[in-house]
Amino acid sequence: MNEDPTDARAHNYLAIVANRFGWVATAQAEFEKAIALKPDYGIAHFNLALTYLDQKPPALELARRHYEAALKNGVEKDEIVEAKLNPAP
Repeated sequence: MNEDPTDARAHNYLAIVANRFGWVATAQAEFEKAIALKPDYGIAHFNLALTYLDQKPPALELARRHYEAALKNGVEKDEIVEAKLNPAP
């Protein structure tokens, strides 16, 4: 993996690892860095949306914003995320 601090992919990968260790705040910060470096990085937006959905309680508006950015930047719709963002009445 590239160790260049200006590489958005490196921040995305670091965030994934941090999230797996349960370091959610660190993961969210790293996803944000990836997005700041590459605003059209759809998968980083998607991953960040997932962390917001996993919060207790979920941060639905933040999750929605990043999920929509992910879709806009080429990530395919995800049925589970869609259901969490748009629960049936």
